[in-house]
Amino acid sequence: MLIDILLKSRKGGYLAKEMPGSLSFFSNNTLSIRRSILDEVGMYDEECQRSEDVEICARIARSRWMMFHSMDMIFQHRPRGSLKELMNQWWGYGKYVPYVFKKHNAGQWEIFYMRGDSSTQPLAPGLRYRKLLYLERMPLTMCIFITPFLTFHCALLALAFSIVSGEATISTIFGIVTLLSFFSYVKPDFAPGTPIVAALQLVVVRYLVNIAFFSAQLISGIRIGTLYIAPVISDRAQST
Repeated sequence: MLIDILLKSRKGGYLAKEMPGSLSFFSNNTLSIRRSILDEVGMYDEECQRSEDVEICARIARSRWMMFHSMDMIFQHRPRGSLKELMNQWWGYGKYVPYVFKKHNAGQWEIFYMRGDSSTQPLAPGLRYRKLLYLERMPLTMCIFITPFLTFHCALLALAFSIVSGEATISTIFGIVTLLSFFSYVKPDFAPGTPIVAALQLVVVRYLVNIAFFSAQLISGIRIGTLYIAPVISDRAQST
């Protein structure tokens, strides 16, 4: 499991492994590395045009060094200027994440889902995910996070097949599951105080960005013999 510590945690201090196979990482725009660490673990992986920060943090996390999350520093980062640039950015993130995961977790099968109750908010990032499957030394590499985004699309696909096959009862069941998972997915965009027009815009933008992220993971992962489906952008309401 690759965990973005800045998106999933507000707790500072030294980072430790939170569960077997979990690796926390910092984004490059908030990452400082001692030269002595680079001398020991090596420089950035030149195979990674994106997610190189995830890969080098994975090596640091598995070395004798520890990572520290400082809550006192403030960074300003230039946002993308258009929806196209934003989608290209997240396509790049998704394209190289399966490579990084396979490099450091080859032969592992992992399936998780995120516990959505408010009691998990104070927990460390890895503890917010409930592990459904963890196997090692498998012939292929796989990591799947079950999210409302994934559930919605799987249910939608099943609904389409059931309609084509003429199964009315099954179509009704999958129709209900599709609606429930869709409402669960868009819920963060309708945070209290958000105007309805702005919320609908957020739904569209976040969905398109997630489609780019998800598609890149799926396509690039299949090319290298890895099935990797990471959590999509889903916690806007908690992180703004």
